Amino acid sequence: MSLIVGRRTRRAVLGRKAFIVGIFFFFSFLYAPFSHAETISVTNEEKAATVTIDRVESDDWEGANEAFQPIKQWWVHSKQPMKEVSGELAQKIDLAIAQTTIYLLNEDKKGTLEGIATLQNAFSSYQIGDYVDNEGHMKLTLSLYIHKLNQLGQHIEKSDWVQAQALIDELNTQWLSVEGDVVSRSQEIYDNTERDLLLLQNSIVKEQKEQSLSLVKSLVQELSSIDSTEYSLFDVAMIPFREGLEALLVVLMLLSVGRRSHEKKAKKWILAGSFLGVLTSILLGLFVAFVLSVLSFGKQNNLINGFAGIFSSLMLLYVGLWMHQASDVKKMTNRYHTKTKQAVETGNFFSLALLAFLAILREGLEIVVFTIGMAGKMSFEKLCLGFGLGLLFLAVIATLIILFERRLPLHVFFLFSSAIIFYLAIKFMGSGIHSLQLAGHIPNTSSDFLPSFTPLSIYPSWYSFIPQLTLVIITIGYVWINYLKKKEEKRR
Repeated sequence: MSLIVGRRTRRAVLGRKAFIVGIFFFFSFLYAPFSHAETISVTNEEKAATVTIDRVESDDWEGANEAFQPIKQWWVHSKQPMKEVSGELAQKIDLAIAQTTIYLLNEDKKGTLEGIATLQNAFSSYQIGDYVDNEGHMKLTLSLYIHKLNQLGQHIEKSDWVQAQALIDELNTQWLSVEGDVVSRSQEIYDNTERDLLLLQNSIVKEQKEQSLSLVKSLVQELSSIDSTEYSLFDVAMIPFREGLEALLVVLMLLSVGRRSHEKKAKKWILAGSFLGVLTSILLGLFVAFVLSVLSFGKQNNLINGFAGIFSSLMLLYVGLWMHQASDVKKMTNRYHTKTKQAVETGNFFSLALLAFLAILREGLEIVVFTIGMAGKMSFEKLCLGFGLGLLFLAVIATLIILFERRLPLHVFFLFSSAIIFYLAIKFMGSGIHSLQLAGHIPNTSSDFLPSFTPLSIYPSWYSFIPQLTLVIITIGYVWINYLKKKEEKRR
């Protein structure tokens, strides 16, 4: 018997390992179409252009030719990669280098300075993404997004509310293309930006000049602090880790409940829902990568996240209330054996599988959008390695949680788990409604009287605050009623 159990255990372990490896390579395949993209550095060339200008202005033509030489050498190696990015921009750089070379040979001061100025403008356009690529699309970067925020501030300063309204609508839409850049570097700035963009749109509609300018200034300062063209492995690793952690907590808590309750069939349903969630995320990721763009998929993603977040929140509330009730071990032990059959008949196991599916789908789509947004801004190998590190971090956290919860007494485990579930229920409700606001399906009006705490997805909007407050009231009321019932039973 022990031999059979041992084989089953080994098969289960091998199956989980194969599943994790399969996910990793599947995501590697997903981002393969972007692996050919190459980031071209122009930092040294900008410095060389500045040195050339200084020497031209000093009439040091020999020094100017020497300073300009590295730019010509750089262009020999970078011309073809730049053509693959933008033929129009490559042609502009090529012409500027050719003209500047001739002006230098002729010692034409005015022509040389104009040629280098054109070249510097091309470098600047490339860095901020202010150019049209070979597919006819504007390459939007975080630098260009910040530049547009500064333009918005200028419209507000002039009280040009028509232009300001048009630009804030454009910025809200284009945020979907740069949010991956932001969340990879700072979760706090990402949360603050999503909140402030809605507040800014609301203040522009009300033509509140001072508040609008203050929000623009705050957005520019925070985004500028993380504006960089370089990504580290840690930046990439944090995307699957941060976005996957909440889904991991939900699935592990559900599996732990099934194990602690001796409901073996629950585990199969939860794992099936989890697998379906991962598979759906991958398929939708492939669809986005090969058919749509991140920008065109963004609003649909917000819509999915919105409804999935609200529904998951309500289901988490139900599970959390049940887990709090289950902390009364004596009362629940007698119900464990009869509950299994009832659960299958009433479809409770299906609801657990559905909750696991929605939790993973909600976070999985965020991972897909964020990571595709980063693809092409770093090497394919570095992207895969960073993604693998993120999955490894998740595996470590999962192991620690499993080891920790197994050491807890049954009633302590259920109290601890219910607290986590209630926290996630409140957060999912707030983030779900916020996603629907971003998608334009719920008004994004805000209130100065309401608090804002983005780690818990609390935003200064009555549309999200009232449902979250309702969940808190229901939870406190349920706990208080249970406490009074237990107190009454002890008296008897």
